Parts: sequence; structure tokens; C-alpha cells
Amino acid sequence: MGTLIQTLIEDQTALWTLNHPPVNALSKKLLEKLDLLVDQANADPNIRTVVLASGLQTYFAAGADIRELQQISNKAEGKKYAERGQEILQKIESASKPFIAAVEGFCLGGGFELALACHFRIAGTEAHLGLPEVNLGLIPGFGGIQRLAGKLTSDRALHLMLTGKHLPAEEALEQGLVT
Repeated sequence: MGTLIQTLIEDQTALWTLNHPPVNALSKKLLEKLDLLVDQANADPNIRTVVLASGLQTYFAAGADIRELQQISNKAEGKKYAERGQEILQKIESASKPFIAAVEGFCLGGGFELALACHFRIAGTEAHLGLPEVNLGLIPGFGGIQRLAGKLTSDRALHLMLTGKHLPAEEALEQGLVT
């Protein structure tokens, strides 16, 4: 499978590149690697900024690994999975140094939740952001609802949360979700 997250540190900036083809699904292994990297970056005084990007052209991150979700057999397992994702994203959101999501391509579900946990989101012209899991009968499990509600008016946030609509980069920029 290779390296799930490639790392490069240059000029006090850590560049973390998601590398989990075909869609950068946020598998348990990728999330645990991300957790380890967040802890290392927070403890390293030589890292002043973290940029999270994708090594794939068409996906920043497409959310949770559906195959892993299908293996969850009971409520307790589902709760544990969601709480672990929340914990990792909370570490990013509360970090003392800025985390920047460099979004290219589709940034959906848990991938959008990851981007929302970052302090800044920069989107390329082909980016699409959204929470489509509601169309599968799922709710965002990593704290995305709360983060989205804090970044948009309640009407706009509710519309995205209930419809699963993707926002193209230009519209996300107009709404203040990205720079």
C-alpha cells in the first residue's frame, strides 16, 4: 500500500500529503497515522505550520472507508469509531500552530470534516466540498456538523447538512468556507 501520509518538513512547515488511493478514504490506519503526526508536530518546536494536501488529482479525501464502516456490527463499535475520529480532529482544531487544508478535487464526508478541523482551508478551482453521507442515511461522525455550523449561517449549514449537496470551490469561497 505504501505510505498513507507522506511527510516533508521544509522551512519550519510540515507538508503532509495524503496517499491512500483511489480516493484517500480515511481508514483506521490513516487516522492513526494522522494522530501520530499531529502529536509529533505539536511537540516539535521546529514545525510552525502544517499543510495537509493530497497526492491524488481528483480527491482531497472522500471520507470514511466505507468497507470499514460496513464491518461495524453494533452501536458500541460505531460510537468508538466516531469518538476516535472526533478525538483526532479535535487535536488538529486545538493545536497551537496553524493547520492548513490545501483542498484539490473532492473533499467529502470525513474528508470535509478533516478540512473543517484545520484553521484555514485553501481550495483549488476544481474543489468540491460537502457532506454526502446524509444521502446514505449516515450523519457526519467526526464533529463536522458542529464545525460547519460555526463557520456558516445556520440556514446555509443546515442546507448542506440535510441535502448532502456539494459546494464547488467558487461557492465555498463566497460562503467563507475556503480562501
